[in-house]
Amino acid sequence: MEITCITVGMFQVNTYLLRDEATGFCAVVDTGETDELTRQLQAMTPRPDVHLILLTHSHIDHAGALVPLQEAFEATTVLPAKERPLFDLLPEQGAWFNAAFLNRPCGRIDREVVD
Repeated sequence: MEITCITVGMFQVNTYLLRDEATGFCAVVDTGETDELTRQLQAMTPRPDVHLILLTHSHIDHAGALVPLQEAFEATTVLPAKERPLFDLLPEQGAWFNAAFLNRPCGRIDREVVD
């Protein structure tokens, strides 16, 4: 397993690219809050073969850039089930901190896990 840490966004969030060396299949852990991770992944040579997007939790700096990542890669997105209520509030999370410019669309969750 090859693990690459990519620090992105104004919060300097550590996101991760996990790559199975045998198959080349990749997973992304967390997204940051901007399209910076998506741009960095698209610029890699070879471009990562992203099959999974794993969200550890639903704070805007960890899940806020899900939409551009999903637009760039056809990948299954996984979220802890207990995080769903907060995830559904991504469109207003920035406003909680007087930073409405950080409000983000939710994106798609394909699978929820409970453990």
